[in-house]
Amino acid sequence: MGSVDWEKFGQWIAKEVLNALDEFCVHYAEDPLVCYKTYAGYSLLDLAEEFAFRSAITPEDLELLRGMPWDIYERYNRVLHDALRDIIEHMETEGRRSRESRRREIAQGL
Repeated sequence: MGSVDWEKFGQWIAKEVLNALDEFCVHYAEDPLVCYKTYAGYSLLDLAEEFAFRSAITPEDLELLRGMPWDIYERYNRVLHDALRDIIEHMETEGRRSRESRRREIAQGL
């Protein structure tokens, strides 16, 4: 194999992992918010290994990820965790808005 464009690979694998995690949490988990929170503590490598079967990630990609230069790995690990944090915060905010809206509806009906 030729030289690896680590930046491009990092972007790709982080996106693959996030897409696979989205599919799992939204379509298969009982509670998507709990699902995202559970996986938020996993590393990029752990998530790639966990969700490889739900994505285009191959065993060869996992080996590349294991050999990725540390600084680039850390950057895309952080990118992934920032995205997960944003998703969780959005879901929590939307949940609060939904609960507040429902409380108002109930209060107006009293």
